[in-house]
Amino acid sequence: MSVLEFSTILVELGIFMALIRLLMGPNTLDRLAALDLLSFQALCCIGLQAIRLDDPRPLDIGLTLALITFLGTIGISSWAIAKPEVFSQKETWKS
Repeated sequence: MSVLEFSTILVELGIFMALIRLLMGPNTLDRLAALDLLSFQALCCIGLQAIRLDDPRPLDIGLTLALITFLGTIGISSWAIAKPEVFSQKETWKS
């Protein structure tokens, strides 16, 4: 097993764990943090794909994704500071 395959497996495991956190997070901020983590892991997948193909073109897409994620995180953080009552509620998935 090469280092590239091992790192791909670790990123996939992280994606699975972040999806669990996204679905079962206790509140909205935890879910938003999991979504931010998923976008970072997608960026890692793009980087691993660029290494695997020996082609730097996917890195442009990764850079764009990183910029959009950063701006979204800043926007949601400022909204959470302005309206803390929206994010302080406990949410559950009771059926």
